[in-house]
Amino acid sequence: MTKTDRVNHNETSSLLRKLGSFERKKSVYRSFHHPFISKIINGEKKIFEKNMQDAVGQNSDCIKGRNVFAFSGLADNHNFLRTLKSLKCNVSGFMEFPDHHPYSERDLDEILSAAKRSMSECLITTEKDYVRIVHKIDWPHDLLVIGIEIDFGADKKRFNSFIKDWIKNRNESGYKFSKGIGRDS
Repeated sequence: MTKTDRVNHNETSSLLRKLGSFERKKSVYRSFHHPFISKIINGEKKIFEKNMQDAVGQNSDCIKGRNVFAFSGLADNHNFLRTLKSLKCNVSGFMEFPDHHPYSERDLDEILSAAKRSMSECLITTEKDYVRIVHKIDWPHDLLVIGIEIDFGADKKRFNSFIKDWIKNRNESGYKFSKGIGRDS
């Protein structure tokens, strides 16, 4: 179950009980999304890039109270907008595109024009959208890229154990599971 931090604990617990009654052999894990600023780009130059392991909750303060113009091409664009509001920035304008949108030059020109009209201090988008536009434009304003870390919270050890056991039971010849995942569990 993803984004369980967006509903109250009683609703999550109730849903877990219902899921458990359907199939006892299937594991259910709760997860949370933690947004962070993964990159800041000025023109073609990256002026900041954060490794996900270092990032969570440490760098979003720089957009608190700032006027930002956001754009995204996701299945649920409004969820991205809610994420930005949770980071306490002022969204002065927002353009949404369909999921997996192949941004054209015209789209990018419209984004820049709308951002100018909105008097925003910077543009902001998702990592998913950034990879679609990275080589298409030199940004005249800072472009902030929001990444998401998935956190399993109290279910982390159980989830990591499940993954390790699943891989171990695959019996794939020559496959070695690295010590990188779940080192701290």
